[in-house]
Amino acid sequence: MAKLLAFQEEFLNAVRELDGFWLLFDHLRDVFFFVKDLDGRIVLANEQLLEHYGLEVPEIIGKTDFEFLPRSLAEKYRKDDVTVATTGEPLPRQIELFLDDEGIPDWYLTTKRPVFDGRGHVIGVMGIIQKFGAQERSFADARLSKMMAYLREHFTEPVSERQITREVGIGARQIQRLLKTKLNTSFRVLLIKMRVHKSCDMLRLSDRALADVAAECGFYDQSSFSRQFKQHMGMTPRQYRNRW
Repeated sequence: MAKLLAFQEEFLNAVRELDGFWLLFDHLRDVFFFVKDLDGRIVLANEQLLEHYGLEVPEIIGKTDFEFLPRSLAEKYRKDDVTVATTGEPLPRQIELFLDDEGIPDWYLTTKRPVFDGRGHVIGVMGIIQKFGAQERSFADARLSKMMAYLREHFTEPVSERQITREVGIGARQIQRLLKTKLNTSFRVLLIKMRVHKSCDMLRLSDRALADVAAECGFYDQSSFSRQFKQHMGMTPRQYRNRW
């Protein structure tokens, strides 16, 4: 490891009983690992995250999300970091936006946990980020895998929990419980996020009218599409198209 910065060395000394634990994350494919202090400064990053940003260790240590990411995304991550640090509770398996290797927003699964010093005080936040598509293919629960496979084929249609129950054989309560425990989300939110993701591709790769994009992605109308898109992306569909 390169020479430690003062704040980084002080942070790592506080968790010395776990010295070297982060090196394990260099051997996990498609997993980004990070540790931040209470000011949101990056203390540690695994090789995969460094490669993702195209940076060396000295270039990333001490930086914050605001120096790498669009402000809307950085603000969301900072809000979650503060929540974890303040409550001392983990924030498991959040489906949220992150930039892919081409700098384009995509859906990822993020888990964050507090970092404690030897006296039990929270001194930072650590987390892992993994692309949602890669993660969903390896669900341990066969029922959830079956449901996700069906949704991938039909999410642009007016699909409902009742339809899932009929087609896949999973009860409505099971659907709710599986999504909550495995993905920390609801059926409705997952469906909307899948539709928003598809619309992102269409906005980037075509010049089709927004009303046509809305219809093809399963939204009731353009107004509903624009409202849901802005809620999840932090910008309007038109702004997204102009930017990306």
